[in-house]
Amino acid sequence: MVCCCAFPGCANRANSWSPYRFHRIPLADLHLRMLWLSVLRMDVNTPPASLKHLRVCSAHFTDDDYIGKRENSKGQLHLKDHAVPSFSLKKSDICHSCHWILFSTK
Repeated sequence: MVCCCAFPGCANRANSWSPYRFHRIPLADLHLRMLWLSVLRMDVNTPPASLKHLRVCSAHFTDDDYIGKRENSKGQLHLKDHAVPSFSLKKSDICHSCHWILFSTK
């Protein structure tokens, strides 16, 4: 099953050639989950069971949202415990599946 980013307006997909990492919505931390759902423009009372398969791509996180620059043994970067997706994308981030060019407001 191909995973799509849950961020509004983002059509990035998890393919074998995708340059993006896809992160799960935090379910255990209620406050953090509510922050993520607010950014994703979703109802903050959405039951956790319906969020299990949703993912947010790495285009919506900054380098500072990740634990150091090192990768684990599987080559994966991990988000910090308090990381929340941001509204703006990295400068000139390309949505590969729809060929849009999105610019940061920074």
